[in-house]
Amino acid sequence: MDSSALLQMCESNILNLKKSSGDNYLGTCPSGNHEDRNPSWSINIHTSEHHCFSCGFKGNGVTLANHLGLDPKPFYTDDYKHNQTLKNGHIKTNNVYPKQVNNQSNLQNKKVRNRPLKEPKKTIAKYYDINVKYPSIMPPNWSSDALKALEIKYSEKYKHFVFPIHNEQGQWVNLWFHKPTRKFMKKEKVGYDYHHQLYPMHLIPGYNKKEPTFMTEGMKDVVTLLSWGYQAVSSTGGGAIPTDISILKDFNLLYVITDNDESGIKYRNRLCPKLKSLTKKSIHFTDWTKLKKKHPTKSDVSDITFDDFIALASTSEEYVSTSTNIQEYNSTNKKKGFKTMSIQEFMANDLGEVEVIIEELLVEKGILLIAGLDGVGKSLIANNTALCLATGTDLFKGKGEGLKVKKKKVLYLQFEVKDKETQSRLRKQLKAFNLEDADFTMVPRDQLEDEFEDKWEQLEQTLKELSFTNGVVLVDNLYTSTDAEVSDNDSLKGMLRTIGRLTREYNCSFILIGHFTKGAKNSSTLDKIDIQGGKKLTDFVDNVFLVGQSKPVEELRIGKIAKVRSGKSYLQNIPFKLKMDENLIFYKFGIIDNEEAHFKGTIKSKEIEVLQSMKPIPRVLNTDKEIFTTKQYRQALTKYNKGHEQTEKTAYNHIQKLIKYGVVKKIKKNQWEPLWEALEDSLPIKK
Repeated sequence: MDSSALLQMCESNILNLKKSSGDNYLGTCPSGNHEDRNPSWSINIHTSEHHCFSCGFKGNGVTLANHLGLDPKPFYTDDYKHNQTLKNGHIKTNNVYPKQVNNQSNLQNKKVRNRPLKEPKKTIAKYYDINVKYPSIMPPNWSSDALKALEIKYSEKYKHFVFPIHNEQGQWVNLWFHKPTRKFMKKEKVGYDYHHQLYPMHLIPGYNKKEPTFMTEGMKDVVTLLSWGYQAVSSTGGGAIPTDISILKDFNLLYVITDNDESGIKYRNRLCPKLKSLTKKSIHFTDWTKLKKKHPTKSDVSDITFDDFIALASTSEEYVSTSTNIQEYNSTNKKKGFKTMSIQEFMANDLGEVEVIIEELLVEKGILLIAGLDGVGKSLIANNTALCLATGTDLFKGKGEGLKVKKKKVLYLQFEVKDKETQSRLRKQLKAFNLEDADFTMVPRDQLEDEFEDKWEQLEQTLKELSFTNGVVLVDNLYTSTDAEVSDNDSLKGMLRTIGRLTREYNCSFILIGHFTKGAKNSSTLDKIDIQGGKKLTDFVDNVFLVGQSKPVEELRIGKIAKVRSGKSYLQNIPFKLKMDENLIFYKFGIIDNEEAHFKGTIKSKEIEVLQSMKPIPRVLNTDKEIFTTKQYRQALTKYNKGHEQTEKTAYNHIQKLIKYGVVKKIKKNQWEPLWEALEDSLPIKK
């Protein structure tokens, strides 16, 4: 084939022809099928293959010459002469792409899984401080028409774009807050559990099913492609494929065009088979590695120019479920089968004993989650724990025994409390520790430019730079360490996978500080079900330690080990008392018999004062028990109320409260035993 003759033919017959990269040229489509205002036709002068990504006009030098009414012979190749079948001067092909899109109307009225928001759009916009006044610096690829069609808003207060999520009728079902916030509306605002869906659902029914539609990995890529005049669809969950994608089953040509990274490849390899099982129509996927121009890892459609997008789209090939083309592309990453061994070989391995780092709480390569409501002192406990690990000091040690700790080097990432406050706290706490031989490294909070960006990649780089192995990494807190939506299982899964990999690669244990959901305020006991992140998170970690605050005794904290995966536990699910000394060090001093009493609300001092006023209570003959009757309590209650006679029923109700508080025990009918030790330790009289 004569490449110079091909270039000369193109220069003479193709409008707006210009070189894009290497042997590739871009120009106005010569098919005559559409108005190509943004040149979308490309040709490779070396191979002679050409392709218009708007209308699908494609072929080689021979087909192009025939289309232009010129002699095709200079563009014959040996393969073409021997292997191609010609009919009337054209190659037989079924690759005829439909024309470009522009119809976005005629919305269908179908039932959807997500319910519309009850509040009016204006009310929601005011609540979240969002408006339609866009910032002066807009993404260069975005058009005002696309923003208007998608109803995209902007928050001046939080400096982020807001993507309304619609149903097919155009009603809002949720809002997505883009960087730096990266989250959906709170569940209590939505009113139900939101499920990921296709985006933009209100425009998809109006798309022309005969025209190409691009499946992208992000909602901002949809904005970019719509701005360029193409039909585009994504998931509201990024790389999470929605359960219901049936609305796409009648589309003739779907292009999967994901991000330039490993997760993009995995998403593409999951999405193509699912789309193919849905429809018999054409499914195509693009390949970043085939581009001559190399783009940074994690690049997406919105990061590249229109010309680069055309080049990327031109790399597409059809996915066929019976072929191996998509698997072959990723064959180097294909996992091998599991390594197997006989039971004798397994038992012959000298694996040693599991190293316990913190008794009942943390083992080698283990992950401990410490969680509780705001204000209970989780960050103070994190400081305590880090100092105990760095010095080998028992944790929560008071007058009695604490939890035994093995000395370890510590990397402490403080993303919760500002540096000045952390320094002030540590100054007090260090009075109880000797750091002379401690290996304790901190990552200060104030260096962070964005509190909500993902920090795990940077954390891994820090581990590499420090050559940090066989130590403990403490992260306060889990939620500000990631940009993932922790309440979303698919988003959470990626972060947990990273944490698990780091424990293995660096032989490290992790301590993560977590939060309770707001609904936990109404719980009557400490329960791991109240942790933000739910069952996916608590199933993943090895141990869970919960901390709460007693309502009747504000200075009292309640600790509970809610999960232990390795080793024996004598404290699992047994709540114990925690108090803080003048150096902000927590210590434990006994268990709690009636946990519920501490979370039901403030205990009135009246019942306890009456009980205290009954001292001394006579002991039962031949026993060491002090026993009182309902009548005796009624008499003490009458005296407490300055002689106003109290009924036996009122006295009985008081005693029942004292039983729930854990300070009185029923012996038998009408006989009660005061538990003075529990009363003095946990429920002092409140003046």
